[in-house]
Amino acid sequence: MGSPSGAALQLQVEQTGFFSRSSPLPTLGRPTDVIAEVFNMHVGEARLFILRGQPAVVRLKERTGFDAEAYTREKSELKDRLLRLKREQGYTQWLSDLRQQAEDRSEISINQNWQPGL
Repeated sequence: MGSPSGAALQLQVEQTGFFSRSSPLPTLGRPTDVIAEVFNMHVGEARLFILRGQPAVVRLKERTGFDAEAYTREKSELKDRLLRLKREQGYTQWLSDLRQQAEDRSEISINQNWQPGL
């Protein structure tokens, strides 16, 4: 007797289509550990993962070639995003340091429990 088919086991088969390291997977979101592992797999290779608490077999069906245009576009977007993030972090750190210095010199006292209208 042969092994039962996926239909007999009531398994759901989904195909994601092509995706990049930075894009979410259709219907699966952005499981970064799975995406990283998939990019290390060989065509035809299959691995077992746990996604949303359920077992999932992922098989790499096909790879596309390097897309220089997409790389340039994504690189520029990532660079802009990282620059914005660094600026925000720098401003937040500067403001925090400034507040700490003012408190240390007893120039201000910041009430952490203050609520407007009280």
